[in-house]
Amino acid sequence: MAGTDAFAGGGIFLSTNNGLSWTPINNGFKSYGISSIAISGTNIFVGTGGVVNLGPGDGMFLSSDTGTSWTQVNNGLINTNVTSCVTQGTNVFVGTTNSGIFLSTDTGKSWKGVNEGITNTFVYGLAALGTNIFAVAEGEDLSLSTNSGGIWVSLNHDSMSNDIYPLGSIGTNIFAAVDSNGLFLSTDTGKGWVSVNNGLSNNIINALTVSGPNIFVGTSGGGVFLSIDTGKNWIPVNNGLSDSIIYSLASIGVNIFAGTKSSGVFLSSDNGLNWTAVNNGLVYKNDVYKLITGGTNIFAVTVFSGTFLSTDTGNTWIPINNGLPDHNPHPTNALVVNGTDAFLGNDSGVFLLTNFGGSWTLVNNGFPYRTSIYSLAVSGTNIFAGTGNRGVWKRPLSELTSVENIGAVNNDFSIYPNPAANQLTIHTSSFRKAATVSIMNVLGQEALHRFNLTPTLLQESGALRLMFRGFLRECIFCN
Repeated sequence: MAGTDAFAGGGIFLSTNNGLSWTPINNGFKSYGISSIAISGTNIFVGTGGVVNLGPGDGMFLSSDTGTSWTQVNNGLINTNVTSCVTQGTNVFVGTTNSGIFLSTDTGKSWKGVNEGITNTFVYGLAALGTNIFAVAEGEDLSLSTNSGGIWVSLNHDSMSNDIYPLGSIGTNIFAAVDSNGLFLSTDTGKGWVSVNNGLSNNIINALTVSGPNIFVGTSGGGVFLSIDTGKNWIPVNNGLSDSIIYSLASIGVNIFAGTKSSGVFLSSDNGLNWTAVNNGLVYKNDVYKLITGGTNIFAVTVFSGTFLSTDTGNTWIPINNGLPDHNPHPTNALVVNGTDAFLGNDSGVFLLTNFGGSWTLVNNGFPYRTSIYSLAVSGTNIFAGTGNRGVWKRPLSELTSVENIGAVNNDFSIYPNPAANQLTIHTSSFRKAATVSIMNVLGQEALHRFNLTPTLLQESGALRLMFRGFLRECIFCN
């Protein structure tokens, strides 16, 4: 993201109209296998290749004009299969396949290898945290540099050579759950790790959440454990918890939620001492594999019955799947909350739900065919989407969620014909930009909800015409 423009992988695309259409902006950009993207000030860096299914890479590209033009910047980059890139101030680091890490301090004009201490040169991940740079190489080999890549130090504990799953932190303490080896703690920004499993009877940790000074972990067979002393000691807290396989954990203040394999969602308001099932409204209670909070709201994502929302601390759940494709075979891969808006990613793209109500709206018109979304994140005023094989896409949130207050509607508002069988026209001089339309039935239930409807100029200005297949079922807006 640069300024108010949004960019996308699979080549580079730009949208300036709320995602209704995307325009390729690939002037000077000759690669479509985007592996990574990083921003430093007004400079946008894109790495290509280096990942399965992306093919051979063309190295690094730079744009300094919001993507209008791109320049290949590979001087000194002896391996153009770039797996990752990250910025730290004006420094740009890239990871490559089998050639390690390269650094540029002059906006990509030149690159030099910075691999002292790196033992595995197939580097597929880089991350910056303050003055620290972390590198992940093939085989889960983790390294740290605190001096701009001058020297790298291995952070691998003897038992930390397996897959790392949940991560969490309290202050300067970082926790990492490692496959079947339980939990590890670092108090020095990852330089050293110690096992903190005293009291854990099950070391397969699927989930981790923090509530104040308390740490909760969910295990595969041992239920939930609590530590009140930074992980030094753990106690089981499973009273009332009928399922010992915990897939997900989340917290809202003192309320701790646990998603289980076969018994739905449980709530504890006393630090896990007692749990109560809170499944009213959950259609199918198996496999609650994600719990995501947004303010006082909590979302539960299930494998077989889609996504649910609770606004009353789990007392009731409502399905929020309208507008989404069938969750089987299109499960939710990612969900992120920003204020009163929620974004969901699946194999069909990105969907938006505003004010936690109505229907989801697809906001990826113009993406390459079958773009699967696997991760979503909101940072500042931007939203980022990670895809299966088309790189990272990004948009300004204001393009997706802004609403213009046009004031009260005067008496010029009219709908005809009324009642309507399969077509109606809404007319008001207030229609100037994209509109949201909700239609209620006589019972006060919402029968139709559509976003981003644009006024159609008929015989008079400000007319919005809607057509339906059947009565108030599937709406087609006619331009």
